[in-house]
Amino acid sequence: MFKLATLFWAFTLLAGCTTPSAYHPDQDGTGFSEERVSGKVYRVTFRGDDKTSQKMVEDMLLLRMAELTQLAEMDHFTVVIDETVCKTEVRSSPTSTCKYEHSMNEALPFMMLTETLLSDEGLVSKAYEARAMFIMGHGVVVSDTPGSYVTEDVIRKFSCLKAPDGCSGNQ
Repeated sequence: MFKLATLFWAFTLLAGCTTPSAYHPDQDGTGFSEERVSGKVYRVTFRGDDKTSQKMVEDMLLLRMAELTQLAEMDHFTVVIDETVCKTEVRSSPTSTCKYEHSMNEALPFMMLTETLLSDEGLVSKAYEARAMFIMGHGVVVSDTPGSYVTEDVIRKFSCLKAPDGCSGNQ
């Protein structure tokens, strides 16, 4: 009986140590959001925090597009336009913080100062945000069309991102 109780508490403590997945609906400025633009066209955004890599943010965006396509009972989608933005916060003095964004897209680079705030000195944080507009389709997929994906393939490859430890070792 003692061993069983010890195992129960050990599992309970370990369960409390896992970090939640970054893949979730937008809350507190992180996660995914979407907007139906028209018919089969959607705009999707995924925002990571300072612990989420650029690749992970982009993969989670792709997974969300595949899920929306599957919910609409379509079997493929094509990304029309996409962009990843790096949001950086630099605390430059004891009284100011500079926040700026820059595009990770080499074809459309930009940098934008967003605000200056009072804060502590010396801290830097960086977070990525990926955005895309895509069209859902049904039927024949032209595999050599740039930005076209088969829904099932994307879900099979990236559904592990929903787990607290992501796809570590699964890709």
